[in-house]
Amino acid sequence: MMFKKLIIFVLAVIFVAGCGEHYLYSDTHKMGEAGWTYADSLKFDFEITDTSKRYNLLLTVHHTPDFSNENLYVKFTTVFPKGQKALQGKDRIEQVTSLTLAQKDGQWLGKCSSKECVMQIPIQTNTWFPESGKYSLLVEQYMRRDSLKAIKAIDFAIQEKK
Repeated sequence: MMFKKLIIFVLAVIFVAGCGEHYLYSDTHKMGEAGWTYADSLKFDFEITDTSKRYNLLLTVHHTPDFSNENLYVKFTTVFPKGQKALQGKDRIEQVTSLTLAQKDGQWLGKCSSKECVMQIPIQTNTWFPESGKYSLLVEQYMRRDSLKAIKAIDFAIQEKK
């Protein structure tokens, strides 16, 4: 009887572990003492082999609770595989985006402790890549001041949709 319960428990653990999120790519850029400066372009290189799959693109911002803005403006540049025709006939697409980190009343979104807030932001959901090959995502801070000392790290992940 005890052996049967052990087998059921092990199978349940394997089933739950197998149902977790699957990431095609995940990387973190940690900022230095100066924080995130204009000179710190973050580059995430990844390869897409299956153009039939759908993906969620996720950006996670790690910041201290004393970040002085409710939004973080960033510039995304997507670089497509070289030598192949990309969207709109270009090999890159640029977009400036405002990432909301706090509510209007100043309450932080995401999970916060006394030292750090972590906010995961879907930057694209249910998206696809038109070509197989090597891509790059460049992320630049696009705020009105050069050094954002309260920004501690930026993560980028590509999650495969089920």
